[in-house]
Amino acid sequence: ESRPVKTIKIHEHLRSRLSELYENECIFDKFEVVVSGDGNNMATGSYNNNFHIYDRYGKMDLCIEASKMPPKQQMLYEEQGLRYDDVFPASGAAAGGVLGEKSAGAENDVIDYNRKAMYMSWHPQQPLLAVAGLNNLYIYSQ
Repeated sequence: ESRPVKTIKIHEHLRSRLSELYENECIFDKFEVVVSGDGNNMATGSYNNNFHIYDRYGKMDLCIEASKMPPKQQMLYEEQGLRYDDVFPASGAAAGGVLGEKSAGAENDVIDYNRKAMYMSWHPQQPLLAVAGLNNLYIYSQ
């Protein structure tokens, strides 16, 4: 095939901010994309030290802020019924805190271009996701 099987729009909220990205010398930032060991989920970083977890169908976007505090996260639904438990089924919470919900919508209005979650790795056999943000490594599990 000469075309993608599925296209998932990740940083669509930045399209209107291209001049800000250029002015902050972030226009060429490259965020890693990793795939879970079972192949059902993908993750990538973003600004504000956020990272996104997507299901392989592109129907769920789970946005979590990598932080020492309990994760500030938002769920963006394209269809009803998808929860954090669908990604990490055992407990529904990331290491270090309780997850809260936010209504569907775009990323935060204020973007801190200096806080980036650019590097991550998903364990090939365990449901563990390591995210590097600022000078910390955050490990999320079920």
